[in-house]
Amino acid sequence: MGAYEVWIATLLVARLTTFVHQHQLGRAVQEMLFDLTSAIGRKRHPDVALVSVDRWPRHRQLPRTEAWELATPS
Repeated sequence: MGAYEVWIATLLVARLTTFVHQHQLGRAVQEMLFDLTSAIGRKRHPDVALVSVDRWPRHRQLPRTEAWELATPS
């Protein structure tokens, strides 16, 4: 991403974080690597993402690994 795109992503994640926190929807993250190999056989690295409480419960701590492996929907 270029400087402008990083700035836009920063604005988006700031607003998304506020909304997500107010409504207890999950976590908003920026530039996070997601390990989805168990679900789709790939890893993804979006600029901005929302991880819902369905995928990662609020009480569960964030991983200390390179990639965030999310629970697959049941």
